Amino acid sequence: MVILGAGASRAATPESEKNGRTLPLMKELAEAIELNSIVDKNDFLAVKDDFEAYFNELVRKGKSELQKEIEARLYSYFDSIKIVDQVTPYDRIVLSLRRKDVIATFNWDPLLPYAYRRNGYLKNLPPR
Repeated sequence: MVILGAGASRAATPESEKNGRTLPLMKELAEAIELNSIVDKNDFLAVKDDFEAYFNELVRKGKSELQKEIEARLYSYFDSIKIVDQVTPYDRIVLSLRRKDVIATFNWDPLLPYAYRRNGYLKNLPPR
């Protein structure tokens, strides 16, 4: 079993992902998806301070246009992230797995599926 925590993507690609962007930590997410262009200055400071709490409050209040826009930006941003062509720690982790192993992650990790797919032909990996 492999357990990945927050910051695993950044640690796996410390320089940048394939498109040249540094992968954001949670405290950098608001800037990465340019929320300053859709929320006022005070809200942006709140988002930067604790994105999860800010977004949770939006959800608690009900589906708003702001929530929909943030979700769209998050999806678009993470969908555009690509793994570098060089071997990463994720490749090594995937290739070390036995058929009965599992990778557990506590956050959405955009690079892990890429490493799984690009190494799947090399050996019999655990099912997704």
